[in-house]
Amino acid sequence: MLPLLIEIGHLARMRGHARPARQIFVALDEAFPRRAFPVLGLALLALDRGDHAAAARLCQAALVRVPDHALAWLWLGISQYGMAAPHAARAAFLHAAASRDAVAARTAQAFLARLTQVPDEERRA
Repeated sequence: MLPLLIEIGHLARMRGHARPARQIFVALDEAFPRRAFPVLGLALLALDRGDHAAAARLCQAALVRVPDHALAWLWLGISQYGMAAPHAARAAFLHAAASRDAVAARTAQAFLARLTQVPDEERRA
């Protein structure tokens, strides 16, 4: 049942139904206050609306709950990259790249490669 609720929250989010998605993730957060996934759902909603700072704060909150959560590190890096904070993003991507989560590690490695290819001035634009 839990995976289905998470999937419904993400489907609502991806289809632009932010309000019901937020309600689902808030309810899941209340039901599972020590888990990272509800907070990450809220972080993705923040990214969807372009609020990288809020997304970063939510990812950091998820990492307080589960410090080695690879996707939380990955999304933190993406949020920081969006905030034009390449050094912080790099640190977060390094955490994700070192994880045993193959998808998070591969994605983080791709972002790390991009960080080394793009001049600092362009990342700030």
